[in-house]
Parts: sequence; structure tokens; C-alpha cells
Amino acid sequence: MNRLLKKLKEFGLIIVIDPIGINETISICHGLKRADIPVGLFQYSTDQTLDQVNISNEHEDMFIGAQCSCNIDEMERSMASGAHFIFSTMDNAEVIKTSLTRGYDLIVEATTREEIDRAVQLNIEAIEIRCTLPDSESLIRHTLSETNLALFIRGEKNKLPLKKWRNHKQLVAFVVEEFSFSTVEEEVYTRAVSIIHKLLGLEYTQLSISEDSLRLDEAKIFSSLTAIPLLFNAPRDLLTIKVADMDRTIAYLKWKNIFMDPLSAKMNGNIIVETDLYTEFLSWSVKLVNKP
Repeated sequence: MNRLLKKLKEFGLIIVIDPIGINETISICHGLKRADIPVGLFQYSTDQTLDQVNISNEHEDMFIGAQCSCNIDEMERSMASGAHFIFSTMDNAEVIKTSLTRGYDLIVEATTREEIDRAVQLNIEAIEIRCTLPDSESLIRHTLSETNLALFIRGEKNKLPLKKWRNHKQLVAFVVEEFSFSTVEEEVYTRAVSIIHKLLGLEYTQLSISEDSLRLDEAKIFSSLTAIPLLFNAPRDLLTIKVADMDRTIAYLKWKNIFMDPLSAKMNGNIIVETDLYTEFLSWSVKLVNKP
């Protein structure tokens, strides 16, 4: 479970996928993979007519979750179809115990403090809290202050408390509902990139150019288009980008084969405060700075 949680934490987002057919499933998965957020959650049941988990696994290499009822047969079938993790309720303690004994990576929904405490007693490692619950804030705080549970927060993309909780060490990922009203791959890709940038809190801060830079006109245009300050007589040409979540930003960039320069990193304890990138962006050298 720890390896899975670590990987899901790097992504920080799990997209709930509720398509109506095979082609829609494939299109959405392609769009998410292109955006380098290959994590999806499908509804799963024993009486379903289409096995979306299996369809996804046959057409795209992704981290796939199955939304199951608290039913061991359903969980077993979803794992056989290729699910990497399971979301479920806490309706049956024996089912939970059996699934954990079998080694299923299980995330259990909690709706009350009692259920959160019960999850601890059952040796569950991860829970989900919906931000639509009237007391979701107190449930989140109780989880983070009174337990060591890994936390997933679920809700619509525009209502998720990204800024408030994204950097908490116990927060693994946000589960995004009603992510896309379209099954067109290009639109899925565009919306995925948009919410990734929102999660990471990317912000162009400034562009600096050296006294003898040959790119003054380019710098002026870039500065105008991005509405950031243009600083002159700097030691080198450099684009500075602030990020709200440095660890996830670095992990996300790795998926695009963009890597940080470890020798340039400035640390505050085990936190990366700033770092240069090996790869240029629009031919500009880039420095990432962690927002305070």
C-alpha cells in the first residue's frame, strides 16, 4: 500500500471517469495520459454491462481505481480486471478485514468521526472524505490531527480545497468528480492540464535578462504576454516560476522528461526552496521558487 500511496501522492489527482461506452472510455484515458495525469477511478459492479477497468487497461497504461460497494466478490472481480486500488464504503467490517488480508489496496469512505476512528481500529491505511459533507472540514481536521491515516478528499473540481490542504503530509490526492462534460480527447487533455496547474499553483513571476542579451525583443514580448516584470542587467537570462507545491511540480515535470538540477537546489531542512531546471522552457532557462 505504501508504494501505491507514494505514487498517487506524486500525482495528487484522481479523476472520476463515468463514460457511457468503450470509445468514450478510451478517449478520456488517452486525454489524461497525454496530460501526464494517468490516474482514473471507474464505477465497478458485478452486474455491469461494460467492464471499464478492463477496457482502460487494454488500451492505455494507467493507474486505475475501482469504485466498489462493500462486497468482497465485487472487489475481487475488479482486481481481476486490472484495478490497482479500490474505493469502498465501511458497511461491512468483515469484508474490509478480508480485503486487507488479501492485500487489496483499499481506500475507505468515512462520513463521521466514529467511522474515522473505526478505520484506525480496522488497520485501514487510507480514507476518503467528501467535501460536500456538511461537517467535512471538522472531519478532515480530525483525521489530520488525531490519526496517521492517509487522506483523500473528494468533490467537484471547482469546490475542492486545493490551496488549503495540498501540502499537508497526510493528504495523498484529491478525487475529482464531474471533471469533464466532454469525451473529446482534446478537451479532456485541456481540462486536465488546467486542473494540474491549479493544483501546483504555477505562476510566472519574472523574466530577467543579462546586459548583453541578444533576446531583448523576445523578452519584451514574453513579458507583455505573461504580464510579468522584465528585469534588466541580470547575471543571465532567466525565467522565474513560483509554485505552491514544489514536490508535486518536480514529480509532474519528470513525467515530461524535465528534470531539476540537484546542484542548484536550495533547501530549508528537507524542503526544496528553489531549484533550476536542466531543460529550458520556450528556450529560457528556468528557476522554480517555492511560494511561502
